[in-house]
Amino acid sequence: MFIKLIVYICIFLFSFLYAKKDFYYNYVDNNNEQISNIISSQANYGAILLDEVQKDIDNNKILDARAKIIDFRANNKIKALIPRGEYLYALIAYKQKDPYTIGESINQLNSLISRSLIKNKELLKVMYLLSQLNMFANNEQQAIYWAKNIFRTFDSKQAHIKGYEAISKIYYKQKKHKYAIKILKKAITKLKDDNNSVVLLHEIYLHLMAANRITDATKVAKNIISNYLEYYKDDIMKIQDIVSSLRKNGNKQEAVEFLQSLLDEDMPKEQLDYIRFELANTYMAINTKDDAFRLKAKKLYEQIMIGVKKNRFYKMSKLRRDEVLMREDKLSTKEFYKRYVAYEFHRQKALVQELILALRENNYDLLLKKRYMELDDRIFENYGYKSKESFYSLVHHDMVIYAIENKQCSKLSTYTNIINKQLLTQVINDEQYAPIYINCILQTPSVKTYLTLKKALKNSKDANIMFFIEQLAIKLGKYNEAY
Repeated sequence: MFIKLIVYICIFLFSFLYAKKDFYYNYVDNNNEQISNIISSQANYGAILLDEVQKDIDNNKILDARAKIIDFRANNKIKALIPRGEYLYALIAYKQKDPYTIGESINQLNSLISRSLIKNKELLKVMYLLSQLNMFANNEQQAIYWAKNIFRTFDSKQAHIKGYEAISKIYYKQKKHKYAIKILKKAITKLKDDNNSVVLLHEIYLHLMAANRITDATKVAKNIISNYLEYYKDDIMKIQDIVSSLRKNGNKQEAVEFLQSLLDEDMPKEQLDYIRFELANTYMAINTKDDAFRLKAKKLYEQIMIGVKKNRFYKMSKLRRDEVLMREDKLSTKEFYKRYVAYEFHRQKALVQELILALRENNYDLLLKKRYMELDDRIFENYGYKSKESFYSLVHHDMVIYAIENKQCSKLSTYTNIINKQLLTQVINDEQYAPIYINCILQTPSVKTYLTLKKALKNSKDANIMFFIEQLAIKLGKYNEAY
């Protein structure tokens, strides 16, 4: 009995000691070697940090991702995490188009591959990234090498689609759009992978847009939106590709429809706010005098502003919301100008709004101030005018008619030297306005006005107009020119 007790105690101690060892050595690295619990904790912390970096990249929060990856690289002691850390560091460098770190990243990733430190399941995306990094660094031969290496290394359709995508990016930079489209179309036919062919369709769309084949590009976009919407829901960068190119080429209504179809209230707020922000900006970019689109934009901006002010869309959403309030006359132009004095383009919007209000109030003295003449054409277009010139054509017409109707003779004399020949001829030939205009000019004669009228009307064969010019010459004592 005593001997049995001793045996049980020995078994218990033996089990306890090995159980304790398992407790303290419970992390296994890539080589299946156990690591102490302290290092295991560091590994867990590093892995969590890398997950956060990946999440920030997915949400296009590149500056946040960069800060975290720099912290990781400075403090990481776990060799098993180095490959993933270097991949994410390289991905951030590529997204930032940072030439200083791209060269470093190319060397690091090449080294990891040559030492077989990249897991097979990660090798595809590392090869793809190496192709893109080399392309940006103008190492075209290396870019092509890594793109083609994808085909040599992998057999799956999904991997080959990634290879074609890499080649497409190279041709895009080389501006070989026609050739790229031909290759991509053949690849879609060859691979016969309906679920993943959207990747190549997206590339075809980008090449068509770059080649200015807008009609064909729009057809492809509609096909993508109708059949592959899920492809875009989790990829902000690809959404940007579609939306920015549609807006840039005047297809704003198609951009609106695309973004509306992506809206899903069950999305994470960050992603949902991004789509709201792009949709609101697209509404704001529609050039019209109608406020309906801007009111839709305002509602979206206000939805974004609900919650924490640290939201990366909050600041610009507030600015654009305030712009709508200004255009609704619910926020003064002076207050808007004061709030956003650091934003040159938006300061100009406040000045254009002042012009709109001045036109409404017949304040033509304000409208003719020189500082307003230098405003950006695009702002006038957004207000529904073809250009700044077309806006001022309307101003000139309205101010002349207003001066005639109110018999402001001295102003009419001044306006005559500002308005164009077409408007001047139109007024002189108008049965309703011509008598008042002529009478006013004769009451307040000036040499400058006379010379302007003489030049503008020199080809007229109308006896009444010629008589008017003669009368004005006589008023100014230019008898030789009157007869």
